[in-house]
Amino acid sequence: MKKPINIILQVKVNYNSFEKDYQNNFLDQINLDKIKDDLDIADIDRLIFNGGWYRKFYYLVDNILHKTDIFIRKLNCITKNGENHYISVWPQIVIKYNPLSVDLIEYMAINVRKGEDIFLNKHINDPDFILDCEDLLHYYCLRTETACELNNFSASLNAAYTKNYNQVLNVFVNQKLFINMRYPEIYLLHKTGQAYQGSSSMVLSYLNLVFEFLR
Repeated sequence: MKKPINIILQVKVNYNSFEKDYQNNFLDQINLDKIKDDLDIADIDRLIFNGGWYRKFYYLVDNILHKTDIFIRKLNCITKNGENHYISVWPQIVIKYNPLSVDLIEYMAINVRKGEDIFLNKHINDPDFILDCEDLLHYYCLRTETACELNNFSASLNAAYTKNYNQVLNVFVNQKLFINMRYPEIYLLHKTGQAYQGSSSMVLSYLNLVFEFLR
């Protein structure tokens, strides 16, 4: 079994009731039998819950920044030979090592231009002064930007579409806008994913299921 082992599950959450939805729709719905099937774990092997850990998580509600702690569930697969394999279970709205929600990253990627301040230009409001400055938001968006550039996710998505449907994915990108975006590679991936998925919202969280960003 390849290590480290991560599995990403799709979960529906309303950020207006995020903590309740995260518990009810994600943590309480983790199905061990389905995960065994998804990871091709043998029937003779045991899969059990094995605690987890808390981590900080930032998300938006109506352009207002919120912060909470979320629990990442860990599982233990015990093979017939007594070997232990630990599995981390993630919702598609979370990127490993990144405390920003995927939807927050998406919002910034399609709205923030070069030279703009995330707070001063009112892209995001922080009335509770959760952050002193934009540095944390920028740093983790930049990590995702770098991953998109290094892994060329947009080209991979185009190739997958061509293979599946025998035609080129039709992606329109305004070049003048593209070169002025603060996170152009994420913006390009969003536009590509938008065409691929046929939806304009929560595109990156969908693509996180496909590419497992930064894992």
